Amino acid sequence: MKKISRLGFSGLMLLSLLLSGCSYFPPRAPQAQGEIFSVDQSAFSDASSPDDTLNSESMALKFSDPIPAGLESLIQQAVVSRELDPGMKAHVQYAEQQDQIIGNWIYVAATAFPSLVDEISEEQLQALWSGNPEDNIWTRLYIQEADIPILSLKLGEPSMNTVYSIPVEVEVKTAWKEPASLFILPFERVTPLWKILKFDDVSIFSRPFKSEIYPLTLSYTFTDGNSKELAAPQTNFDPNKMTTVLMTGVTALTRATGAKMDTEGIEFPASSIRDVLLDADITHISNEVSFAEDCPLANASQTSVMFCSRPEYFDLLTYTDIEIVELSGNHLMDWSVKGFNYSLGLYEATGMGVYAGGVNQKAARQPYKIELNGNKLAFLGCNPAGPPNVWATDTISGVADCKEDWMIKEVEELAKEGYLPIVTMQHFETYAMQPNPQQKADFLKLSARGAVIVSGSQAHLPQGMTFVGDHFIHYGLGNLFFDQMDIPVVGTRREFLDRHVIYDGKYIQTELITAMLEDYARPRLMTDEERNLFLSDIFTASGWLRAEEAK
Repeated sequence: MKKISRLGFSGLMLLSLLLSGCSYFPPRAPQAQGEIFSVDQSAFSDASSPDDTLNSESMALKFSDPIPAGLESLIQQAVVSRELDPGMKAHVQYAEQQDQIIGNWIYVAATAFPSLVDEISEEQLQALWSGNPEDNIWTRLYIQEADIPILSLKLGEPSMNTVYSIPVEVEVKTAWKEPASLFILPFERVTPLWKILKFDDVSIFSRPFKSEIYPLTLSYTFTDGNSKELAAPQTNFDPNKMTTVLMTGVTALTRATGAKMDTEGIEFPASSIRDVLLDADITHISNEVSFAEDCPLANASQTSVMFCSRPEYFDLLTYTDIEIVELSGNHLMDWSVKGFNYSLGLYEATGMGVYAGGVNQKAARQPYKIELNGNKLAFLGCNPAGPPNVWATDTISGVADCKEDWMIKEVEELAKEGYLPIVTMQHFETYAMQPNPQQKADFLKLSARGAVIVSGSQAHLPQGMTFVGDHFIHYGLGNLFFDQMDIPVVGTRREFLDRHVIYDGKYIQTELITAMLEDYARPRLMTDEERNLFLSDIFTASGWLRAEEAK
């Protein structure tokens, strides 16, 4: 047996058992707990092991050390494609020295999506793994039995009192039923129904990703019997295959928000969250008020609901590096077609993409397509609420309507072309956390027909969310830049910024960023207490968290 570097633990007896093929302990069924999360089981897409993984008897290459199933599958594919000689004696060795490493296999710590917990420390993980979870919010840890020997190389001997093996097909369902349980899984099994936890406030989805300091990185070398490095698959997580999309709610640079910009500076609304807006690869806003050259000075006491934005306010969009602008708002024609067309010219001149509005109906219905880091995304949207004068016609500029089911057909066609459709809708405003029946029906239909993300752009008060399989629906994100300070009380100040992660052609994760409006214009990130209360309210409204458990 080839000696391996054990990455910081002394467990020779354990390692001997592992490498001899013995199971460390048999699978144990999850222990039933009181259900905090109530979910529609039909929404789940069961995960599965890598399709191409072959059993050990059929492998051309034999391994003296335990390796992740996904890595074994990729190596076997390399053998089948003749990138590797099927007759060689190959070894996977786990390495500490950077000059020895040729690849990394990344695992993540996860819990159910509707969790109030955002992060875990290395100390918490180690304590739970070792069976000493005192002062720990987690009571048990679940992991695939095949991954136990691999993670033992990193974390040491697991405790039979706190570490449980579990079948893949019940992982996600168990996570949603047991909120005090932690899961470790390889990155390739991440789906939107999981919440991937940060380690000490560091997200795996942030750039740059530093694998050498990430606590669940397993670094390895792949050699033949003469210690010659081989050309092998290097990782299950390549940041260059990732695209992040930040979706936001209502922007209306008018009234008290505009007045604050006049007195505090154009950049004032973004002064506390600019880093969040800049962090995404693609940042979206729904700008619901047109810029107009004859727009008067903003008036914080304005009673009219006919809105415009002064041309100089446009600099806020360039300051925050907005890539894409949604034009589905019902106030976009308040300053006539002239103001709308003037705004279109500003977006075009600065290279911002637009969708859901245009110079005629055909342009308004046109999806905005982006290909970035190998991911093909298509944005489209419409407005069923009106008023009718905002809707584009064959000859007049305006907003895309939702008639004739054109968007359903477009979503289906985009999906066939390999695009991931991201759909937004300016629905009827309700000022309620739950969607109205028609809104729910419309959003569910779009999701079921292929839209991987569906967001409501009409909501000044944030609304709940749901999943349809692995597709995500957020019925309303609330405001981004608008002056509604608690209308109704404890409502419109609270905001979502949804950071969606696309990886290797798939939507895999949503991070819910939460903010609180200040000074009639400027959102800031929520405190922990504010965030917990907000998420508890929203998850309860979504049917995921019982009200008595949210307290």
